[in-house]
Amino acid sequence: MNEGMIAIWAGTMLIILLATGWRRSLFGGMSTSRLAALAAGLFLTLPFHWRLADQLELHLSALWLVFWSVAALRSASAGRQPVVLLGGCLLLTAAWTTVEHMYRMDPVFVIVHPTWDAILLAGLFAGVISWRWEEQLFILALSLLAGQAVLAWSGVSPAMETVGGWGWWDRLLLTVPLARMTGSCSRRLWALRRRWPTRELQDSREQEGSGS
Repeated sequence: MNEGMIAIWAGTMLIILLATGWRRSLFGGMSTSRLAALAAGLFLTLPFHWRLADQLELHLSALWLVFWSVAALRSASAGRQPVVLLGGCLLLTAAWTTVEHMYRMDPVFVIVHPTWDAILLAGLFAGVISWRWEEQLFILALSLLAGQAVLAWSGVSPAMETVGGWGWWDRLLLTVPLARMTGSCSRRLWALRRRWPTRELQDSREQEGSGS
């Protein structure tokens, strides 16, 4: 499959979902104008890139995504502390780059595909760290940017690591839906867990009332 096919398909599906009234379910209270600004910025910045090292190329679109996600976090009404988010980025970067490094050296244990397993693990971890989509996007964007830089400077592969290219966007847009689903499940489980003490208290009171 050519690079960018997943990104184009995911972008098309997002446009269809937004046009049919799924904006609040997908992006919470984020306005359509801010989402349009994100898309316009990505379209304008995608052609610009710099070669930072022999095996590392950085596209301006990746930096724009990180900047936009930081702005979205600042405008959100509530959320986790920046230190917690940066710590989550650090842990996530270490986790998926370690798995990616192992797969590139010797892909013995494969779950889905050697190309996708590490990045899908990143999506799962991002959903566990946070269930807010702004925080998930920030964590994934920064972790994928930092992780590809680490892989390039580690010299584990002779191939060029392109941050913000079409292949990078394919990976990111695979992780975001997985993070959203994992975060939704984590939120529901947390809500159920908070209800358990109340139910146990009600049961104990009912038993006391029946005993008296």
